[in-house]
Amino acid sequence: MQRRFIVAAVLAYLLPAVAQAATVETFPIDDAMSRSIDGCGYQLTLPDDFHENPRQATAFVFVNDGTKGIMKIDGDVVETISSHDGKGIYESPDGRVRIEPDLTIGRELGMELWAVDGRLRVIVDGRRQSVAVKGYMGC
Repeated sequence: MQRRFIVAAVLAYLLPAVAQAATVETFPIDDAMSRSIDGCGYQLTLPDDFHENPRQATAFVFVNDGTKGIMKIDGDVVETISSHDGKGIYESPDGRVRIEPDLTIGRELGMELWAVDGRLRVIVDGRRQSVAVKGYMGC
């Protein structure tokens, strides 16, 4: 009986945190360019004609230019700034969102396109989550 109570208590503690996890979404590069962010973007997938028309890629999960960046979370585009002089950590001005890239940039696949593998750690209102990135980085 006591074991069931402990299991129920642990589940009651963990389930609300899982239900409240933020949803990181992909977005087109135009969302970044309209905010004057013209830098590197991390994609999960790319269209077949990426090399012919790189600005039409729609599967970006994070785009940054060294000083500022954007990510789409729960349907809203969140603007961030580099909190460590371009060293990879980005935060929203209000401190609610923090993005910590932990990525390995691999070989160059073409003009301004590299293989990338790793995770983007996203902290939203103190809740941590990790987004796996295995695909491409285009600059």
